[in-house]
Amino acid sequence: MNISGWGQSLRATLPAPVITPQNHVAAAQAHLAVGDRVNAEASYNAAIQLATAELAKNPGHVREMALANISAEYAAFLSRENESASSLIQHPSVPINYSASAADQPNPSPDSLLSSIQAGRPEGEIVIQSCQGTINAPVHGKHNMVNVHCYLPNSEASQLQAVSLDSLRNALYQHYQLSNLSIQRVSGESASLEDCYINLAIVESQAQREKDKKELEKQASAFERLPSSERQRLEATNPNKLIALERLFDSQKLRDGSESIPKRILIQGRAGIGKTTLCKKLVYEYHHNGLWQDRFESVLWIPLRQLKTHSPRRLEDLLCNQYFVGHESRQAQALSKVFYTHQDKTLFILDGLDEVVGELNEGKPLKDFLQTLLNQEHVVITSRPAGVDAKLLGQLDLELETVGFSPANVQAYIEKFVPASNRAAIRQFIHRTPLVQGLVNIPIQLDALCYSWDQLPQNQDVTMSMLYEAMVDKLWRKDSVRLEKKEIETHVIDGLSEEDLAELMTAEIDYLGYLAFKGLETEKIEFSREELSQRRKELNGRAQTEGKLPLNFTTNLKKTSYLHTADGHRPESERQYHFLHLTFQEFFAAKFLAGHLQAYTKVEKVPAYIVQKDLDVIPQRNELEAFIATYKYNPRYEIVWWMVAGLLKGAALENFFHVLEQSPRDLIGMRHQQVMVGCLNEARAQLEAVTRTQLEKEFRQWLDFEMKNEKSDYSRLGSQRIFPEHLLLESLSQTKGEKKNKVMATLGARPVLLSDAVQALISSVKEDGEDVRSAAARALGRQSSLSADAVQALVSSLKDDGEDVRSAAARALGRQSSLSADAVQILISSLKDENWYVRSETASVLGRQCLRPPAYAVSRRGPGFDLLLEG
Repeated sequence: MNISGWGQSLRATLPAPVITPQNHVAAAQAHLAVGDRVNAEASYNAAIQLATAELAKNPGHVREMALANISAEYAAFLSRENESASSLIQHPSVPINYSASAADQPNPSPDSLLSSIQAGRPEGEIVIQSCQGTINAPVHGKHNMVNVHCYLPNSEASQLQAVSLDSLRNALYQHYQLSNLSIQRVSGESASLEDCYINLAIVESQAQREKDKKELEKQASAFERLPSSERQRLEATNPNKLIALERLFDSQKLRDGSESIPKRILIQGRAGIGKTTLCKKLVYEYHHNGLWQDRFESVLWIPLRQLKTHSPRRLEDLLCNQYFVGHESRQAQALSKVFYTHQDKTLFILDGLDEVVGELNEGKPLKDFLQTLLNQEHVVITSRPAGVDAKLLGQLDLELETVGFSPANVQAYIEKFVPASNRAAIRQFIHRTPLVQGLVNIPIQLDALCYSWDQLPQNQDVTMSMLYEAMVDKLWRKDSVRLEKKEIETHVIDGLSEEDLAELMTAEIDYLGYLAFKGLETEKIEFSREELSQRRKELNGRAQTEGKLPLNFTTNLKKTSYLHTADGHRPESERQYHFLHLTFQEFFAAKFLAGHLQAYTKVEKVPAYIVQKDLDVIPQRNELEAFIATYKYNPRYEIVWWMVAGLLKGAALENFFHVLEQSPRDLIGMRHQQVMVGCLNEARAQLEAVTRTQLEKEFRQWLDFEMKNEKSDYSRLGSQRIFPEHLLLESLSQTKGEKKNKVMATLGARPVLLSDAVQALISSVKEDGEDVRSAAARALGRQSSLSADAVQALVSSLKDDGEDVRSAAARALGRQSSLSADAVQILISSLKDENWYVRSETASVLGRQCLRPPAYAVSRRGPGFDLLLEG
């Protein structure tokens, strides 16, 4: 575009067919709002050229006044810039001589005329005469002299929207980047959100939601440490009820039964399962991959816990003070005003409602503002289970839960991030260790397992406490260099024994243990700078002079892998810190308790920096044992007790089991057995044989008790991942009749079966007794990925004499993720079965196999790697 005054030809460019001169004026105003004067002048020039072109094509009073108004506004702009306005206009009423020419059209359209001008062809020139001079050019038919009067257009310009949205989106995205819009791995490295797995499951009915909520309210706390049965339920979410993230805002069935695009969505999930990662992913997909930009003009992600620190009362306060804080005041206010114009088409992402739900109570200062946020038209709300009463949220279109990594996600993660030399070993380890399978669906725990793989013992069964000890050992070796411990070089740190490393990091280990334990006591997972300092002072009050922690201790501790903050862009005084993951807080609390339990048996010394006579910084022995007795059935401490058992040795371990067995005892429910089974799994290798034998005897008795219950088809305790599988196999080999069928049903209800259990069921499929064979087929059918031998046994059962066996085998085969061509062919032959039920079941199985969608939608996101989104 070349404009040097009214004595030269004016040329214009048409950005889009629908653009009007007022659009360019609005764009200029938007540029001025953010201080961009160069682009503002260019937009005014474009407005004048386009207005002139429209006037040339369709003469009229409205267009004449529009051109005069634009010229006047441009003159005012130049005047503000201390430039002479007389070169353009001397009075609001200016005589203008305009004409237009097109060689091949008697009445050229604005599109063709301006296209010609843009291309530089002479047939499309625009000519204007003003009081400053005349531009002569070929004229098509007419010369019209007009008097121009003031005219102010009053339309909302699409070009203003486009330019303003660019500025707004850029400002918001800059803020999100400061909040670390990536995934921080255990190693300290960052992973792109392109490599992120988000699995969302639909919560279908109000009745089920209320049932789950009541159960969780009984068992969960701020930590969301669910008992094993509830975790198992979440792990076993039906893949058919999953929804891919990119389809979140597609038209679908809503909670009220209607079909529409969801506007108000609640997403629940356990601590650490990935709710904040989900929020980051939504922001990332919107800005990087353009998802949902046709539905939302902007995305505002609000970590709600920050409201308690900054206490905004209006949305403008939040925007100016938090999101546009890097802009000068005038720019921040302008961006806020632009946001308001698009508020009804903005997606609000409200992260962590459970952390501020108390602010909705009457009299709370944040109540009105928080309610305003919740009442937005388009909103995604995240919360921990039982943290929020859905009735507070009004009408919800969709209720989901994020369920962690699927088995396919785990495999894809290993393929992506683990060195090829370790992949097979890690996969085999996960496959043969049921408890670990329950851990690795939490993303950070899978990452930690892979990172610390070389620290794990390779010649024995790995327990959860072993896994966390290996992870902590690996991380301390990295952190000790960062903390400049005694100026030891990396290669020296790597060569230290576990005992020497623990001695080197004693102060840090003991401090984190005390912090974690006090957090458990007070149900806190977020710690302010003042709280971190207070814990240091409490320890120093009981420490020897040489063991006192210096003032900069907690500052240095923030450099470690264990304490993280999501408030890195905030002043230090406003930051909140939390453990890398809840299970790390539980591990350090367990280590703290185990250290003192061990000390009481004189096996080890009390932590070096604490004076022996002043142990009131933690409970005395009788107080500690009373604490265990009080909280041994509290779900919040379930993992802690397991880890304590795994960390203790010798007499201290035997005494710990003795304390757990003391009153009060749960004599009706199975909470006592759940605690003891988990502790036995962790401590099996360290326990005396007589203690181990006695515990297993109690587990068998409970198993028999459940099997004798006529109302139960299987054992709830035995179906849990943590229950020793060999006890079930012993029972299977020693029982007959209905009890044997219940044992097989219990095996089938377990999340995963090891090879010995699968082989035992294969043998049972071939046994005498139709009820035994059908029970074995049903148990095998509960597993979605069976070995070739198991599939072959089921295929053979399709020819069994018993109708129940044949139908059970067909149903079991239908649950497999894939079948061979031979298996499908035999299923087809079963369509001719004499029993109508077998034929019906077979037809359903074949239909599911033929029409089954992929278990995981694959979306290409990067070179050589598929991002797997369950759905």
